Amino acid sequence: MIKKLFIHNFRNIQEITIEPSQFINLISGNNGEGKSSILYAIEYLLTDNLNEKISEYVRWGCEKFYLEMEFIVGADNYYIKVVGDKSAKKELIMNNDQDNIYKNSEATKKLAEIIDPNIIRYSSISEQGKTAQILFDTPANRLKKLKEILGIDKLADLSEEIKKEIQDKEQIIKELNNEVKFL
Repeated sequence: MIKKLFIHNFRNIQEITIEPSQFINLISGNNGEGKSSILYAIEYLLTDNLNEKISEYVRWGCEKFYLEMEFIVGADNYYIKVVGDKSAKKELIMNNDQDNIYKNSEATKKLAEIIDPNIIRYSSISEQGKTAQILFDTPANRLKKLKEILGIDKLADLSEEIKKEIQDKEQIIKELNNEVKFL
């Protein structure tokens, strides 16, 4: 759950602070008022996913953007901030503990352990029309996206590993039974 979101000079947003409801949140407004920018900011904070170069997200006429978000997952509180210009500097702090600070790629890696980036990419945190897009995609692409979201390919790999492990254990049992017969 997002507790607080701060956006400064990101895309067309000069500055905004949002404290969402713990229930349903609806973002509405006219074209060009920043609705998609808010969603891009959340997605970027949680996944590092951008469709263009970082510098393209800096508000026109500004040198850099600044994003920060406080959120809760389970019993843990997180604070993340990103400063972006030609590159980005990311910092993730867990439970206000100075020993639990992750920077840049380590922050992104830790976030991927906390929140599946595929869920973020294909969830209701998406640009207008993108959520329903999966419904109108070709069956092959829809299946590919659903497999990615649900991690089905990982389950197949895990299943194969378990089968191999069972075969190895059965071989050990067979060898032990032969030893018992010999004794």
